Amino acid sequence: EKTMTDWNFGDILDAIEPVLPPGAPALIHGDRRITWPEMGARSNNLACALRNRGIEPGAKVAFYMRNRPEYGEAMAAIESRGGTPVIMQSFGLTALPEAELLKAYRLLAGRVRAFHAFELGQQFAPFGRIYSLDAYKGLMDIPNCLGAKHSSLDRSQEWQRLALRDRHRPEFLVLTGNDLAIDMVMYGSDYLLGLSAFAPEQFALRDRWWREGDPRFFALNDLLQYLGTFAFRHPVPAYKHSAAQFLKLRGQIGRAHV
Repeated sequence: EKTMTDWNFGDILDAIEPVLPPGAPALIHGDRRITWPEMGARSNNLACALRNRGIEPGAKVAFYMRNRPEYGEAMAAIESRGGTPVIMQSFGLTALPEAELLKAYRLLAGRVRAFHAFELGQQFAPFGRIYSLDAYKGLMDIPNCLGAKHSSLDRSQEWQRLALRDRHRPEFLVLTGNDLAIDMVMYGSDYLLGLSAFAPEQFALRDRWWREGDPRFFALNDLLQYLGTFAFRHPVPAYKHSAAQFLKLRGQIGRAHV
């Protein structure tokens, strides 16, 4: 027997399909009806693609899409590979009153082994919302919410979350998304930075030097911050195009279009 927390979305797909009549819908979205075998097959194809790209158990996998059936398929695929979904915000989620918002996160929590939440300033996307500290504490109260990304580009709000984390749930990950202050790792944040996509090997070296107490950390961190300050200038979402140009110039991708 399994308790609820032992199950993941992939397990549910495997267990429910054999006991349902053929053609029973797993998802209904407008005129679209997707059966359990169809959902399982599509989810498995995505899981295979993730495996082929090197996704191993314990990896963090972020995905973003609007409210559509493929969202559930992606959740199942990530879970089946042992990955941890990072739940992006959406217009539907962030429009909810705070109590309903936390209820929605708890509902998601009941369908996955573990997940990371996400709060995003509107300078990044129009559906973004920075939650109140009470709501952030509510996320910490969900046992299988392992952490949350914070992307307000505001040190003071992130420091508040770090202080709350230290008091309330020390193992909870505050994942900085402040590309204008990447030294937040010095204050106790972990990170999910768009800037790290520009030069992941340099971020890996920076992190190793910080962990080892190597003073070379500071010069490299400053150099990466110069890049972040330039790439994340207004309008902030254009950093994706800057990243494509940067990677194209370094010979790491074939074209600079996004």
